[in-house]
Amino acid sequence: MRPQITCVDIRGDGTTEYFVGKHTTASRSVTRRCTKGYIAFIISTSRLCFLKDYWCLRLPQHRTELSVYKLLYEKGVKYVATALGGGLVGTQQTVTQDYLPGEEVPAELFHYRLAIQELARPLESYRHSEELIMWLFDGLQGHEEAWTKAGILHRDISPANIMSVVDQDDETDENRRGILNDWDICKYKSEMNDEPLKYPRPGTLYFMSALSLRYPRKPNELADDLEAFIHVLTYCSLQF
Repeated sequence: MRPQITCVDIRGDGTTEYFVGKHTTASRSVTRRCTKGYIAFIISTSRLCFLKDYWCLRLPQHRTELSVYKLLYEKGVKYVATALGGGLVGTQQTVTQDYLPGEEVPAELFHYRLAIQELARPLESYRHSEELIMWLFDGLQGHEEAWTKAGILHRDISPANIMSVVDQDDETDENRRGILNDWDICKYKSEMNDEPLKYPRPGTLYFMSALSLRYPRKPNELADDLEAFIHVLTYCSLQF
């Protein structure tokens, strides 16, 4: 990645330039989304933010993550990450699917970036059980509001997607709150009965519901996400 990049603002009325360095997080897989995370410097405001770089589906029924955040904000959903902008990276797209035999081939993927205002810590960085419960509860509230106000189901509840954040100007680091991020494989309530996207099973294996593991072809439902929150709490409690 070049050190200076440009992304379209979430309002769609301009662009913002960022400086980035070496990635701070990266997927070990050479397939699927291949997500990388960067600490980015916003040139116009001299503030830091988080930049997510990954590959996502190119299908008519698939919405970009930035459009999902727009809807969440329009509906007044709280306890979710704050998107600043993003968009396609040129015309970069996969061609592997064109050379695979058979009818069940993967969907085309395109290169995408998303800038997030918050510099967040993973849920597993909690210092005591009170913080764990508070941040997890904030994430649960964000999930509830996304479903009831915007009709959006997250579908990938895991410790990596429930983060804790604090305002960059708060030097005490005491007023942290939880947020729910990574909405790139969410689904709208109106689409719950549609054919599944050509994508591997949504969710993180360790935190998927028992029914989802027992019946892999079962569509994700609200109950599966709620059960995942329980598994996240159990996992963090036992691990630490």
